Amino acid sequence: MLKKIKTEPIPERVLEICRIISRKKAISEKELIAIFEPPFLVGSSQSIFSHVKEAAFELKLIKENDEGNFELAVDKNVLKNYDTFRRYCNSVMYEDTNIAYFRIARCIVDSNDELFSCGSFTSSQTIKTYIYKHSGIDPEPKRTMEGIRFWISFSGLGYIQDSSSPSEDKVYLPNAYVALKDFIVLSELEKMHEYTVHEFVDKIYKYANILLHNALKTQTFNLAMSNALRQLHDNKEIELIHRLDSAEVWNLFENESHSVVKKITHIKYKGVK
Repeated sequence: MLKKIKTEPIPERVLEICRIISRKKAISEKELIAIFEPPFLVGSSQSIFSHVKEAAFELKLIKENDEGNFELAVDKNVLKNYDTFRRYCNSVMYEDTNIAYFRIARCIVDSNDELFSCGSFTSSQTIKTYIYKHSGIDPEPKRTMEGIRFWISFSGLGYIQDSSSPSEDKVYLPNAYVALKDFIVLSELEKMHEYTVHEFVDKIYKYANILLHNALKTQTFNLAMSNALRQLHDNKEIELIHRLDSAEVWNLFENESHSVVKKITHIKYKGVK
């Protein structure tokens, strides 16, 4: 989990510090700094080492041994590539629902289409006010939103892309396809099995709770989750089914341009690609 939101520990830096540690059975902090950080940054106010190290500890990627040296705390296969690293991070990032990152990320995921016309994702005061109102966390200063941007994009909770408008540098596109694929793999669903939507949600909830705020209560998916499910359906990784005789009906965020407009009752898992 990420307890603090900072701009220094971007995912690429956290992965790099873990790969350095993985090359040795154990490594001292002094040796790790010498390899990881350029000499002109060491000890300066611009040093990023302590922030990146802290994030690696929070994500349970590294540990300190009895001699005070650093060791890798996960299997080396976690660091094999960007996808394996992201999937591991997605398995631990959303365990604590009370930390600031989780609460802000859930607020953004639950925003549906409300942030589309609110200006720049990283600097819009309207978006910051919305986040404070719905999460109880004040996303000031700007570096908080920059840190959130890095990890939401990395985790796959949506796409934060350059805007076509000169007044907006970044916009949030709610589609959690990448994250949902990770959550499904982590949940070890049975291939070619048809689940009721309720069963499907129960199966993935341990990992996918960030996407499922109030879903069990309302039987309705937010836009990010709905877009992810539709993309999985279009890619033939799942099949979204609406059976007229089913007792329980769930609702996607409505999209009249898609073959699955709104109502579903079952999800057949075919296997993610």
